Amino acid sequence: MTIVVAAVISVGNVTPRWRPRGAGSPLKRSWRATRAKHLPAADIDALTDEDSDRNWSANADIWDAGYDECGDDNRKYYSDPVLLAFLGDVAGRRVLDAGSGGGYLARLLTWRGARVVAVENARRFYELALAQQEREPLGIRFHHGSIALMPYLVKA
Repeated sequence: MTIVVAAVISVGNVTPRWRPRGAGSPLKRSWRATRAKHLPAADIDALTDEDSDRNWSANADIWDAGYDECGDDNRKYYSDPVLLAFLGDVAGRRVLDAGSGGGYLARLLTWRGARVVAVENARRFYELALAQQEREPLGIRFHHGSIALMPYLVKA
């Protein structure tokens, strides 16, 4: 049985542009107001995998700069502890990391003994994942492509 770990489908600009006003002042804007001001509105039915690739790839290096081998602070301290507790022991399990970004979660799960196939639609994130795999080969099978069509999983 394969565990599907992460699927993030988004097309918006992912660069954080909002900041609190004034030194040390608390952020008082709601997510909705921030999103409306900084992210382009788009008809969800008109978005394509190419749109997603272009937008995520344009921000991949900035996004990746905030990660270390265990992700960013949000993932390390909030979402990953919950995810990893939910998954339990993954040693020997097959895991699909759908929307794998730069591959940090695929690496984390591989260190825990999983056999991971990672799929990323954004070309730049895929390139970053391959570069890390070259520096530290872990046997993760990275694929560039849409998570809507994954014919290579037949052989996974």
